Amino acid sequence: MLLLLLGAAIIVGLAARGSFGPLVVCGVDGWAVCVGWPRLVSALVWLLFLGFVVLLGGWHVREWRAAARGEPTAGAGLASASPSPSTAIATRQPPALHADRVE
Repeated sequence: MLLLLLGAAIIVGLAARGSFGPLVVCGVDGWAVCVGWPRLVSALVWLLFLGFVVLLGGWHVREWRAAARGEPTAGAGLASASPSPSTAIATRQPPALHADRVE
């Protein structure tokens, strides 16, 4: 994951420096703010994006499987630290009526 982020940062940094050519007009406003990517760099950016999506999907599947087995997940600490209002209401027990009276 860090390699994907590093690769993306390097490519965007090189684009901002002008290493891939001048900025080009790409919108209806007429401003030259888009990078004219060479085909190889464009393909690398798309591969980085797809790699990120695949890694994110794999992480989600791992978390779902761990939750199904009852194991703690990466988000378990956050969920237990601040339960949602609906969870708090659903787990609250009604007060015992007249628990101090013995009949």
